[in-house]
Amino acid sequence: MKISRERYEGGEYFAATRYFYEEVFEDDSVDGKGRRGECLVYEALRKIPGEKKFLFRPLIRIGNSETEGDVLMLHETGIYVFESKNFGGKVSGSEGKKKWVQFLNGRKHFPENPARQNERLIWNIFEVLGPEFCEVPYFSFVVLGEACTPGNIRMETSRHAVVTLENLEREVLARAECNHAVLDAASIGKLFSLLEPATQKSAADRNRHVNRARRARWLSRRSKNGNSPAFRLGAQGLYSSR
Repeated sequence: MKISRERYEGGEYFAATRYFYEEVFEDDSVDGKGRRGECLVYEALRKIPGEKKFLFRPLIRIGNSETEGDVLMLHETGIYVFESKNFGGKVSGSEGKKKWVQFLNGRKHFPENPARQNERLIWNIFEVLGPEFCEVPYFSFVVLGEACTPGNIRMETSRHAVVTLENLEREVLARAECNHAVLDAASIGKLFSLLEPATQKSAADRNRHVNRARRARWLSRRSKNGNSPAFRLGAQGLYSSR
């Protein structure tokens, strides 16, 4: 899916991130596909009725816990958290499993459960917001891209949903219509002001988070192959326990 340059540059995603059109829709690197997924999630949501504000790529740090998301929609009916996944092949999993299973090109891969990623982010969001907003409803969506075929995916609670990009608008609208408004424009503005600094991170912060995530994946692969010592998570990253 691709949108016009005019539409893109008139939207909130461009206004917030300042990514060039080419960086989003003509870059087929992993980072480019990630930006495209985020933008297309926003495009699917921008016409959802009701008071709302968007935040993109929040990186929230609570003590030693660091979590990143793709898109937040602060809506009159609650906080909607979206994780866009550009999986290829067929993906199966459940809400409670640490890893999901991806079948791609005749091989099995084991990506981290994105619903659990969202859950950690939501926990940190409410830590930032404090007791004033502790009862605001939240909704978690894992959005699968066009290259992915959903397999046997099970969500045990109504707070999480796994949807395709094609069905995203319909599913979010259904959730919003089933819930009454709990936030007015002023409350949404306050939520935005509390969370917006998490999107204004430096390039160093972003690179540190990406490098830490890559190292964690690398260590996980080595551990599965029996080539790695046990590791523990320390204040600055992963350390050998030996």
